[in-house]
Amino acid sequence: MDGSDASVARRSPRRTADVRLVVGVVLVLASVVGTWLLVDSLDRTSRVYVAPQTLAPGSTVRLDELATADVGLGASEDRYLRADDAAGAGEHVVLRTVAAGELVPAGALGDLAAETLTTVVVTPAAALPAALGVGSPVDLWSAEAVERGVWGPPTVLVAGAVVRGIASDDGGVGGLDRVPSVELSIPRDAVPAVLAAIAAGDAMHLVGARAGGAG
Repeated sequence: MDGSDASVARRSPRRTADVRLVVGVVLVLASVVGTWLLVDSLDRTSRVYVAPQTLAPGSTVRLDELATADVGLGASEDRYLRADDAAGAGEHVVLRTVAAGELVPAGALGDLAAETLTTVVVTPAAALPAALGVGSPVDLWSAEAVERGVWGPPTVLVAGAVVRGIASDDGGVGGLDRVPSVELSIPRDAVPAVLAAIAAGDAMHLVGARAGGAG
């Protein structure tokens, strides 16, 4: 081996060590930066709106009536209504049920002027389902009054209505139980049929339904 070959042989181990050192430093820096970004994302919080009580579809609410909370949402923050992004001091209409204490989803409130839902109050002819409460989806059934005390076969008058409120039951006259009136959120175009059925004395019944109808 001549002098030049010996020189190359002597330099090769040092060059290899230098490359390994650079790669090691790069890996350490990448790990530090990644850890910092992870910790920073976990520490970052967003102020979002929280429902102070159950919000039923068709009801109206002002943003200053909602509670707020600082929550670390990470990549999910766009799924909720953030207090620093929300605009409009007026009333908003609730488009979907939001349970008490739940973070308000970004699409849960809509423009009141463009809303197609309204409310009616009905008094069912039979006891309410035990699980019925504000925000419950129900189908409104109606049986036509054929003559006094006689009704025809029931049909679905409004599918997928949503309970907005239930009147307090203070007990009936003479100790008899009284079925409380129920406020329902229904499409505006269903109002004439519901009012006509009420005026005719048709028997109304509420049956639990799957979510996703009028609300």
